[in-house]
Amino acid sequence: MDKYGWKDMYYDAYGAIVDKSTARFFSVLGRNNSNGTSNDPWNNSYMTQIGNNILGIGYFPQIATMPTNPPGFQFIVGHGINRTVIDVLNTSNQTSGRYMSICDATIQRVVGIGSVASYYKRCELKESAVSSWVAMGNATNKIKYNCIYHKAATWMYYIYQSTFVDPAGFALSPVLNYAYSQSSLFVRGSVIITQADMINISNTYMAFDRVAFRIGTETEATLLTGNTADELRQNFVDRCTAAGITNIPAYTEYGGANVPAGRWVFSNNSVAGDYDVIEGGEIDSFAKTRGIYFGYSNQTVKPIVIASDGTAAASFNADSPKESIAISDNNITLDADTTVRTEGYIDSNIIWLGGLRKLNMLNILHNLPVDSGVAVDSTFAFGHKLDKIDGVNESLNQPFDGITVAVPVQMSTTATPEAIVFCKGMFAGQNTFAAKVGDTYYNNWVGRDNYADGSGKPLTDRLFVHNDQKYYWDGSKMIEANTSIEPDTMYIVRSDDNNEATVTYKGTTYSSSLVTRNNVFMGVSGVESFTPSSNAVILPVRDVINYQTVQLRIVESIPSDKITSGSLSSGYWYFVAPNSIGDTSGTVTYNGKTYPCLSSFLATDTTTFTLKGACHLRRCWAQDFDFNAENIDEDFWKDKQKPYYFHLNPDDCRCMKANNSPAANEMRTDSDGNYIASGHPDFYSEFTGVNGIKSPAFDITGTFMQVRIPITTLNAM
Repeated sequence: MDKYGWKDMYYDAYGAIVDKSTARFFSVLGRNNSNGTSNDPWNNSYMTQIGNNILGIGYFPQIATMPTNPPGFQFIVGHGINRTVIDVLNTSNQTSGRYMSICDATIQRVVGIGSVASYYKRCELKESAVSSWVAMGNATNKIKYNCIYHKAATWMYYIYQSTFVDPAGFALSPVLNYAYSQSSLFVRGSVIITQADMINISNTYMAFDRVAFRIGTETEATLLTGNTADELRQNFVDRCTAAGITNIPAYTEYGGANVPAGRWVFSNNSVAGDYDVIEGGEIDSFAKTRGIYFGYSNQTVKPIVIASDGTAAASFNADSPKESIAISDNNITLDADTTVRTEGYIDSNIIWLGGLRKLNMLNILHNLPVDSGVAVDSTFAFGHKLDKIDGVNESLNQPFDGITVAVPVQMSTTATPEAIVFCKGMFAGQNTFAAKVGDTYYNNWVGRDNYADGSGKPLTDRLFVHNDQKYYWDGSKMIEANTSIEPDTMYIVRSDDNNEATVTYKGTTYSSSLVTRNNVFMGVSGVESFTPSSNAVILPVRDVINYQTVQLRIVESIPSDKITSGSLSSGYWYFVAPNSIGDTSGTVTYNGKTYPCLSSFLATDTTTFTLKGACHLRRCWAQDFDFNAENIDEDFWKDKQKPYYFHLNPDDCRCMKANNSPAANEMRTDSDGNYIASGHPDFYSEFTGVNGIKSPAFDITGTFMQVRIPITTLNAM
């Protein structure tokens, strides 16, 4: 298993394939005194050598480039925006003759930029990083290409093909020397327009999505009015004229005749999230007509709709299966107190891909914490708040003289227990915990806790103390727990209640909260002590999947029955299919709601429906699909890709296929029956041959799919 999540191929800022055999690897899960290989990466933040340096997925508090001889170029390659996050990029120690390039990372702050030449590509620069660049002034040896800038107020030197998110009173002119504004994309925020702008740079292609403008003599920035790109442009031109800007160059090209500001495109709904251009939207259509693209990336996306309307096709909507989730138009919210532990999820409805398609990318753009991907050891290392165990009895066996064994009885219906003890072989030969009341031992939940509140928290979630020694339950016996931090061992901070827990180690505070992304640390030699909060529990890491995944299920076909009458099956998804793809006007009314063609719904106890127009229903699959329990479409799903959820690395839509054959109808499964796609822990190990067996990877294809978003807080156990 590749716990670090390395990819099989990397490209540097110049587009060259990185030679991984000579690269140095850095991971938040690495060691301080490692050899820097992919199997034993560095944990520290100092890069001293020239050549390729690969940053893993995760949060790096600091990356510092350090000069050594000989002079040369340091290539730093991350895993992508929002996947490799650098809090501080420090290049203050760079000297003449040492050069740096960095790509595929989110950079929150930049310090000590210095005079060394550097090249940034496919990077996201947060507000503080942008401010550092602006303060540099004429940084003519700093090239920034295909980057995203947050809250910028002006151009920066040597800037190419860029996306500006929430620009703050951005002055389009004067264009700084070497600033290349061609095909820039502005998203939200505000932009200042002057007569000089219209004369000097209106010949440059630029795109604006939901941007407020302060034009000419206007005193405040306001949004344009209108719905279509043409209406928004006309309002822009009218406002220019009213605000004293009379010279508005017009352009005749690509079917447009004398169009004022004709090389600029305005839209209200062409960008998903902060920076991804929507395929087929007004900005994308404008760009494709001219053979260009806008902003940092030439890739466009097809967003999945988020709607309060439960009948919306291909969407997350108000009727979606969910837990601890609230939904409104364009907004999914965790419906819970984020200061307490919460595990929620939401499923989309059925998404038709328009025929058999290859999946190129599937990502969830969000500002919510998601599953950290860290799989911890089931054993506790140590904790602060402990549950007292009154006795450890390794010899109590049946039959018991004068002792009654009570089979499942809720402890809340009994007297207060006199003691909680561990007993070996007490009930049906099993090792278990029991609560003693008089002469009766209550064995209420084998392998679970025996507390009066009936909370039923797994025993493996707690530590116990007996004779001042700490123990944990490994499923069959009590094991003595460690009490100090061991060097070169990864630990993760967890909470033993519903509140945030913290641990301070080596002067740094680590938190159970996923929001901080600072919940894993490594023990170092000579530093064994730590300071926990009252609810902190620390666990050693057994294995780590150091990348975040999305969950989906995708199939190439569904049962072919065209359902026009009869009863629906509760718990199954149904897709509203047109009789002809050229006529999607038909509808289905079910449970009081009318669903258009290409939409879908989950049937409940209501079994009747009404068709209108040229359409029919197709049964898809059960919400809780289990092939072994399937009794309606069992024959159909034999020897086919089944609608099981699996994990996918958003940037890598590949999988393993059964028998390693491209002709296989189904993905290969692991020993537990889980499909092996790029988000599976074994995928990259098998693909690269790390485990001694090199297996081929195949594109993921399908016709119908469903997406699940899991949302957790406070690093839930």
